[in-house]
Amino acid sequence: MKFKLWFFTWFFLCSSLSSAAEPLKKVELNEENVLLLDVAINRETIASSVDAYRLGERVLIAIEPVFDSLKLRYQLTDNQLSVWKDEQVQVFTLADQMQDVVNEAEYYWATDGYYQFVTLDLLDKIFGVSVDVDLLRQMVIFSNDTLQLGTKVTPHYLFPVQKLALLNERRQMNRFYNTNTGSDELQSAITIADQYRFITPPHGRVNLAANLGDKEFNGSVQLVSDFLYHSTNLTMSKSDESDLAASMSLSRFKSSPDDRILGLFDSYRLGDVSGVSNNLTTGSNSGVGVVFQRNPDNFRRNNLEVTLDELAPPGWDAELFRSGVFLDRRVVPGDGRLIYENVELFYGLNDFEIRLYGPYGEEETINNRITVKQNSLAAGQMAYSINALDKNHRLFNDDNDEPYKLTNFGGSFDYGVNDRWQLGFSFASIDSEQQFYSIKNALSFNNFLIENDLSVNQDGSYAQETSLTGSLFYKDNYTLSFKSAKDYTSETLDSNGEDYYSFSGSYGIPTYIGLTRFGVGYQQTDVSNRLYVSNQLSNSLGPLYFTHTLTYSENELLFNDTSINKVDSLLGNLSLSANLPWLFVSASLSYDPEDDDFIQKSSSVSLRTTINDPYENRHYLQAQYFPLNENGRKWALRHNMMWDSEKFQMFLSSSYDSNDDWSLQFGVQFYLGYDYHNNRIIMDREFSGGSATLDVHSYLDRQVNGEPDVLDFDLADVSFSGNPRWKEFRSNEKGKTILPGVHGNSEFAFGAKWQEGSATVNNDYVVYTHPGALVEVNMPFYLITDLTGFVVRRQGGQEIALRNVEMQLIGSDNEVIETLDTDQDGFYEFLNLPPNVYQVRVADEYLRNKGFTSNLIGIKVATSGRGGFVELPTLILRRADGTDDKGDEELKTHILDENNVDALVWSKDEVLNKNYFTLPRKEQGPLRAKYSFGQDMSDVVKDKLDQAEQGTSTNTSSETELEVDNFNQTEQAAPVITQQRTPVVEPLAPQVKVVENALSLPRLNLRSAKAATTTAPLITAPVIVAESVDNNNYEPGEIDLAPYFVTNGWIIQFSANAAMVAEQEAITRYSTFGSLYVAQKTTSNGNIFHCLVSQIFDSKAAASEALNRSGFSGWITQSENFSNVKKIY
Repeated sequence: MKFKLWFFTWFFLCSSLSSAAEPLKKVELNEENVLLLDVAINRETIASSVDAYRLGERVLIAIEPVFDSLKLRYQLTDNQLSVWKDEQVQVFTLADQMQDVVNEAEYYWATDGYYQFVTLDLLDKIFGVSVDVDLLRQMVIFSNDTLQLGTKVTPHYLFPVQKLALLNERRQMNRFYNTNTGSDELQSAITIADQYRFITPPHGRVNLAANLGDKEFNGSVQLVSDFLYHSTNLTMSKSDESDLAASMSLSRFKSSPDDRILGLFDSYRLGDVSGVSNNLTTGSNSGVGVVFQRNPDNFRRNNLEVTLDELAPPGWDAELFRSGVFLDRRVVPGDGRLIYENVELFYGLNDFEIRLYGPYGEEETINNRITVKQNSLAAGQMAYSINALDKNHRLFNDDNDEPYKLTNFGGSFDYGVNDRWQLGFSFASIDSEQQFYSIKNALSFNNFLIENDLSVNQDGSYAQETSLTGSLFYKDNYTLSFKSAKDYTSETLDSNGEDYYSFSGSYGIPTYIGLTRFGVGYQQTDVSNRLYVSNQLSNSLGPLYFTHTLTYSENELLFNDTSINKVDSLLGNLSLSANLPWLFVSASLSYDPEDDDFIQKSSSVSLRTTINDPYENRHYLQAQYFPLNENGRKWALRHNMMWDSEKFQMFLSSSYDSNDDWSLQFGVQFYLGYDYHNNRIIMDREFSGGSATLDVHSYLDRQVNGEPDVLDFDLADVSFSGNPRWKEFRSNEKGKTILPGVHGNSEFAFGAKWQEGSATVNNDYVVYTHPGALVEVNMPFYLITDLTGFVVRRQGGQEIALRNVEMQLIGSDNEVIETLDTDQDGFYEFLNLPPNVYQVRVADEYLRNKGFTSNLIGIKVATSGRGGFVELPTLILRRADGTDDKGDEELKTHILDENNVDALVWSKDEVLNKNYFTLPRKEQGPLRAKYSFGQDMSDVVKDKLDQAEQGTSTNTSSETELEVDNFNQTEQAAPVITQQRTPVVEPLAPQVKVVENALSLPRLNLRSAKAATTTAPLITAPVIVAESVDNNNYEPGEIDLAPYFVTNGWIIQFSANAAMVAEQEAITRYSTFGSLYVAQKTTSNGNIFHCLVSQIFDSKAAASEALNRSGFSGWITQSENFSNVKKIY
């Protein structure tokens, strides 16, 4: 028993000692030693203009601004400071007795009546970080000391603000580098689904030219449109040396990432199509037929090769790169089908880039990324295809008179059994004679992949290929492949009557001289053997890309297993491509070191440059040289001149070569579309031919139901974002706009802007559509409400701004919509809010952690369809001395009316104002606006309007209640909106009447994750305050810098508004104070506010004394935060 008593006594004493509070001694502040310091962690600033004082060689800094900026957990009272480091708390008592002598070994605190201060080295003691004061730069710098442990850097301590930044960075990294999760769906929210039509106006790229030398016509056309509810692509080209080349295909794509055709396919295409290739059976044969496919993103047929099939303008030069390594150069054929077959893949990221160069300096890029690090299908994913075609025919210009017949058909099915095993089956019939049955197994492991393809034909002959690809170190990759066949013949492999074996391997690794790849291969048949060894070096020096390949090969012919001929060779090739600011160079140099003619005949050099003349015409010059071309041209020169306008490009082209052949052409090329709302042709030189078009209806949604209805108002002069070429497009008087140039088969985000003070219902519109589509877009606007306010702290009978207070915006469903921190003036703002019921409050966690309380901790407010700028009542917090000293912590309802809401949207045209803020009159004629809800709902709205105008409402009071119905029946009913009767119009909810259980509005999903920012000053509407109409309707004069307004000191801020200050009203109210000024203040996110401020005071104490004597409410802040100062009294 004595032992237990002794043990508990010892434990209690140790616990008491471990948690004993350490005293901080009090010192007096000297106003002459005041500092304003920025605070940074390492090199990143986290707070500006924090109050501080010099104390000898040390610095006292304000607790709350610094601790809040570091996101520290702390509690501060008049006599105690508690600070948490992770889960450990350190307590410091704030001594009352003033110290005259300062000891460097002790820690101190002070107060200026507003803030409490501590010596900066106290933070070093608590957190073990380095704290430096740079008085020259007026900055406090916290440095996280680090320990070097091998290759790992471990910080001693991370402040909470750093941990939050790391978490956010990790979330960003996860979004960019997410692993295969088994879902092949896009993650972005598609707000507008795809739409197909019977027919839409065709649009595309037109290039027409006439050869003045041979008097021949040539050109190319690429058009897309909807036809028979399909996306139709037509490409035609005609040149001097060839017949008409044409292709047409009709395609259907899934309407959104998760809405497949018949629930099965991502797309199908009919007309001129290409079949599905296979590395053992079929190539990329083309003809007239149909192809159905379902392929997840990043799907590939095998691990070693890929076929790239793209559409490009005929006649353009095309260069293919893989991860910066030049691979191929060719000219786009006349039908626009650019097909690269059997392009080699390597383990890791294969970033393919096709660079297209037009004859007049145009440049376009097609990108395709294929990652080979795991199986292309995760567990449960499927990919399949069906194709059938006649490879002997074309839809246009078909010289084959034979009847159509099915020559090639087949299908494939691949399935992810699990994340490490993919199984596939395929069937192919070629020329109606050969049938192939194939099976594929793909296994995925850490850092390597194994794949086996086995194919058997109708006679039992077989072919197989087994591959291994992976990485040994950080950025290297290797590939091993073994292929064998027995009496097997297909479009890709021929071992007719023979046994066939081949082995190949390669290894690539980045080196200081570039990407180096070594390869070796051996191939054996019954009649020949081939051995080769190769080396490839690729690198880029700025805009210069080069690839050098050197290959040694040994070929041997056999007869009865006896060598009858053996030939070896050593061949090299150097390919160069450089896009310099003034010159484009491409060259291919093939050479044989053992041949007398070192340079081979296939070598060529091409130079291109573009020059603009003083008349803004563009000249394109090209020179080609073929040094060893004995039978053809040795050189050729070409000059193209282009004149650009916003609508089209006109060109004059001439050429001359070593064979004395010359030509002279004149032509025009342009994008062609049609705007049927305004009955006009759309011509443009930059829109992509393979794009879609939006048909947008913009209107003011005065009922805020998200649907166009009879009560809405069409908006003219709405501008749009999403394509740089849309800057000239505006909505007409009916709110209609045609917007071409939307990228197809991918997510396309766009937006719209009307006036400052308005916003679209969806801040981010995303359409998923197809080439040639015409998509109707419903784009309702509403008049936004901006809620602003201040949070201050009451101490010693004075109020000081509280920075970094966590404020929450809560919707009618009690879900937090947005969270932000107050700035250095205690100011907060929630912008672009749609009509709804909101709570704006201090977060409970902030009150609990910081030890604050108040009787009023938030505001309830119901915003109306009129929108406007609202300054909410100031929230005044105080320190809680303990758990028993807690305020009521209630929310107060703030009623909005025309006296406390500044309109953000206003027009001098009174008719327009009535349309913005009032419902339409019946006398204006029948309501013809398009609406999407049922006729019964439309009749309800009309009946209510009739009752409001004719006074036949059953309500007999002097006020008429107009209930705004919510047409989405799944939401709760809208509140009753009370309005005064007028003989001409019904105002749209100028005043909200709050009744029991009625402070709620239907919640619309209108806001994005982050609200847009208003960046321009806003003019006060002249009818906001009835008694000061004339005073508010003034024209701002020149800025007059007051003679006694200096740039440093302390001032009193009486108000801050997004709208201009009503000067006469301000003078009437505050003239007894003395000199008054209007000044601008820019918040951290770029918003401009117009503030009513006092004269400059030399110290904060002097400003505080003047404010207390005046009896006015205001906030003391630094004058350097203001600009454009104008004295009004």
